[in-house]
Amino acid sequence: QEHGEHRPGVPRRRQALAAEGRRLGVTVAGIGVGLPQLVTPDGAVRSAHLFDWRRIPAVERLGHIAPARLQSDVRAAAQAEATFGAGAGHRLFCYVTIGTGMSYCLVQDGAPFTGARGYAIHFASMPQWSRCEACGRVHDEVLEEVAAGPGIARADAKRRGGPARTTEAILAAASAGDPDAVAVVTDAAMAAGAAIGQMINMLDPQALVIGGGVGVAGGFYGETLAAAIRSHIFAPDVRDLPILPAALGPDAG
Repeated sequence: QEHGEHRPGVPRRRQALAAEGRRLGVTVAGIGVGLPQLVTPDGAVRSAHLFDWRRIPAVERLGHIAPARLQSDVRAAAQAEATFGAGAGHRLFCYVTIGTGMSYCLVQDGAPFTGARGYAIHFASMPQWSRCEACGRVHDEVLEEVAAGPGIARADAKRRGGPARTTEAILAAASAGDPDAVAVVTDAAMAAGAAIGQMINMLDPQALVIGGGVGVAGGFYGETLAAAIRSHIFAPDVRDLPILPAALGPDAG
């Protein structure tokens, strides 16, 4: 209920932030927050997938401490790759992050595309709908539940009937030839590859940059993902487009 300089703790937090900057040898220019949510171009949060900030004036409150900007985390990461990373030098590229979740961002002339409302970032909620011809069962898993890190871990634990392994351990096991890990990782990479290939068909970028903890894993996963992406690209002369690991890795945002 208090604002600005009169809000309790604001001067102290401002001083603490400046002190931390001096310790790191940098000058604090402002506060940037990347959220795994739908965020409008003016910084309003419009979803509550993991937590609910829809009614919190976060930019205003942080702005009392330092100039603040709130952004979708995938757009922040895409901006970083356009400015400092693998997207530099490409006029039009797509950035995809695969980690605990999945998102994408189109970048044109160094600027992330927001869409009309700021929502042009997500395809992970799309269902992988299909019907089994043999038994008639409908499969309608959501892409993120199959292809992102937690989904890979769940599928591995279910297949093995044993304790859960970390996604990192599963990806390493697949690269080492473990048959259970190979099967799970193949399914995840094929599902992600189909979606990303269709995204390339729709947006026609010059290059694809893949980030996130899973996306930059390389090894068997990276090879399988790249092959799946290329197999779903319709135009023959696009199938050899550059598929680049994020230069800033999972820290891009």
